Amino acid sequence: AVVEREAMARALREEEDERESEGRAAAATAAGLRASLARAFRDFPNADVRELAAKDKRLGSEDAPTRAAMCGVRQRMRRCKFCLVPRGVTPSARRFYEAIATKCVPVVLSDRFVLPYVASGGGAGLLSAAAVRSFSLHVPEGKPENAPRVVRQAMENHAQMMANLDAHRAAFLYELPADGQPAAGGAVCAILM
Repeated sequence: AVVEREAMARALREEEDERESEGRAAAATAAGLRASLARAFRDFPNADVRELAAKDKRLGSEDAPTRAAMCGVRQRMRRCKFCLVPRGVTPSARRFYEAIATKCVPVVLSDRFVLPYVASGGGAGLLSAAAVRSFSLHVPEGKPENAPRVVRQAMENHAQMMANLDAHRAAFLYELPADGQPAAGGAVCAILM
């Protein structure tokens, strides 16, 4: 029985080490993608692409961004037409929901991003995949240098994409601060932290 417990404990430690290693690799991949995007948009007219400062990358640390700072980021997103949504440590990212909340067309850079509320495999969903594609863009995560071209091509359809985004926003958000009201008071800002 003691040998079995030791073997189980060793197997659990190995599994934990493997997950931790995978997490570090995913974080490194996400960081590389974000750096590539910053370079790709460096000379793009009116682009506001910023890399996180080293202290802001350590979420959960005492130096992590405050709620007010994060709401400030969302205020900046509100002034943008297109918002980059690179994968995070997982294939999805909260930035997708932040883009929708701030009325910014999401530009998804994640090959395995699973779109929420979308009908798949013959099942029912709140939205069709075509509906989501009508208000968002996708760039393969292995080709971040293509993002400026994809955004440039989509500029002429921006008004229609925004109309589609407005038509489908309610499927993603249940409460928003009223226009002109401070974002810090809204449930979306609190939830997306």
